[in-house]
Amino acid sequence: MSSKLPARRTQEALPRVPPRAARLSRWLRPIVLLPVLTVLGLAILAPLALVVLAYDGFLALISIGAATCAALWLIPLLRLGPLPLRWQLLLASALGLGGLALLVLGLGLVGLLQRGLWFLILAALAAIGLLRVRLLWKE
Repeated sequence: MSSKLPARRTQEALPRVPPRAARLSRWLRPIVLLPVLTVLGLAILAPLALVVLAYDGFLALISIGAATCAALWLIPLLRLGPLPLRWQLLLASALGLGGLALLVLGLGLVGLLQRGLWFLILAALAAIGLLRVRLLWKE
């Protein structure tokens, strides 16, 4: 009685992970693990704080994301040459948040900052930013 066992796969037959995917997974582990552990710790220590985090964190994420994505248009104007995406996002975050802070400060100083205008500014920044992200994604 001989039973046919499936042939064992050798190392050569196994699919190889591309180096870019390996580098990406190395960067994504801490990026995903830190927020998950933070939310888990918050849920254990103060469950009601999760409601505040869900509401205020979402609004902060929209503000930061819109400013960062809109500032991606400014990176080519700096003429720094071809940069990796992580450096472009870092510079765009700094420029976008700084510019948004100055805009809010100026509008508040003049007395023009209202809730409706703030939502309009965020919507415009998000629309401009999503257009730039779409163009970057195609490249």
